[in-house]
Amino acid sequence: MLNWNLLVLGMLCIASGSLQPSALS
Repeated sequence: MLNWNLLVLGMLCIASGSLQPSALS
């Protein structure tokens, strides 16, 4: 069974990185 928490967190990280790349640094 997939860990939905990690899946959601990954999606949020990707979305945030796409919208605000500067937030990663």
